[in-house]
This record gives sequence, structure tokens and C-alpha cells, in this order.
Amino acid sequence: MSRQSDAINRELLEQYRTSGLVVVQRMERHCVPIYDRKVAELQSAGQRPASKYVLDYLGQILVGARPAVQRELDGIDAYRIGARTTEEEQVRIRRGRNNWIKSNAGKIFERLVGFSLANALVGTNFAIWPFRNDAHSKVGFGPEDTLVNVEAAGEQLSTPIEADFVATRIPNSQDSPILLISVKSTLKDRFHMVGFWKLLLDVSVSPVVRPEITASNSTRLSRCKYVVVCTDIAEEQPDLAHEPRNLIKIDAAVLDFAFASLGPEATFLGVDFGRDEGGRNHIFHRLSAIVDLIRQY
Repeated sequence: MSRQSDAINRELLEQYRTSGLVVVQRMERHCVPIYDRKVAELQSAGQRPASKYVLDYLGQILVGARPAVQRELDGIDAYRIGARTTEEEQVRIRRGRNNWIKSNAGKIFERLVGFSLANALVGTNFAIWPFRNDAHSKVGFGPEDTLVNVEAAGEQLSTPIEADFVATRIPNSQDSPILLISVKSTLKDRFHMVGFWKLLLDVSVSPVVRPEITASNSTRLSRCKYVVVCTDIAEEQPDLAHEPRNLIKIDAAVLDFAFASLGPEATFLGVDFGRDEGGRNHIFHRLSAIVDLIRQY
């Protein structure tokens, strides 16, 4: 157990509790109370540590918070829609509200995942941090460590690998495994981008096939495992309501691991890890299994 990793995880939890960002405040106001009730329920049922098993319910928690978010926005709409507002303006305001709910559900879910994983990792030697500019100072690995260089048409281009969170062992040594975590609240075409970043990472550290694509620090980048944490709150034709179609499976198979938070009804999700060469025996795993994976490192 690392006191340093606990301190980092608890610092992230405190940031969520005191954040001035509206999307984080809505997560704290509407999702966290449901999260706390589910943790208490799991503890009463003997599913411990509850901070691990609650990870499998994050998608349901997000859906459960939606009515409260809608009521909050209805109040804003009622204020904005006055007696002099035309019918056309009313439609525009309500359409904007609905678009906000859809676009910000993903942002709320991203923060909920970070909050929940930080809770689940307390007591381990792993810490999680948002994959932003201060990540290197917090956990020893940040976007600047993932720069990929591309030579194309006489231009020298570079980009960091995109992710939402980084989780790694603390203290971070040269052989510490690194999880780059991308978070998605729905799949559809956006899910393909997750595979793109994983393939770009792989090509950059093994530039035999594409020598014009190289990593600035291939030693550090080669330690990374690129994983997705997802749910599926799409109301029309959700991709994970049952066994996913082949294209979604291929997207997930490209990644090192794919974790989903869909509740106990999703029987196609794996709950353990194999010892084969790929290190996995299911295409999708329950999100709670990420704690078991981390404990193997």
C-alpha cells in the first residue's frame, strides 16, 4: 500500500467536491447521492469492497440522475421563457436544453468515472489523475510523455495521445505499468476514435511498418495500456443493450482492455482475466474487474 497513492486519489476526490465547474457540480449534486445509496446497499448485501462493485452501476447512476438534471434545467427554461417569448423562441430554448443534456451527459459520466475510480483505488498502490497538463507532476506521466511525431509531405507534425485519465503505480518507476483511460457514455461512430489512438500509440513505438511515425519517448510510451471505460445511455438503438455487433467488438478488441458499466444484467461482460498471451479472455469486462487488473500489476 502506498500512502502517496492514497494522497493523490484523495486529492482528486477533494477537487471534485470543491470544483467550481458547473458540470462537476451537477455530478456532485445529482449523481453522488445515488452513488452513496448504491454503496450502502452493496455493503448491506455483503458485496465488499463496495467501492469496487459500485463501478458496475455507474451507467445506471447516470441514467438515474437524468430526471433531476432535467428538472433543474426546466427551472432555468421557465425563467428564460417569459410571457413575451415567441413560440419559435420557446422551441429553440427547449431544443438547446435537450442538446445540452445529450452533450453534457458524457462530461458528467467522465467525472463520475474519475470520482468512482479514485474511491476504488484508495488503499492500493495505484493512483488516478485526469490526463491534463498537471498529470506529470502528480503521477509522473502526462500528455507531454506521449508525443507522437509524423512526417508527412515535408511537414513535421506532432500530437500527444488523447485520453481522459491516467492511472499508474505510485511511486512511478521506469517499469511501472501505465493505464491510459478513455471514457465514453455512448458508442456509435465515436467509439472508433478510441481505437485510433491505440493504433497510433502502437505504430509509434514499433515504426517498422510506418517509419515516418515515431514516438518522442518510445520507452515510456511502450509501457502504456490503452483502455476504454464505457456505458451506453443511447435511447435509440443502443450498442450494448445486448451482445454487441461485430464492429463494436473489433473496436474493443483493438484496445488493450475494454470495460463497461452496464449493471448486473449484462451477462456478456467478463468478470476475470485470462493468462493467455493477450492477457484477456473476454472482449468486454465489467468495470469492477479493472480493480483486479490493477492488483495484478
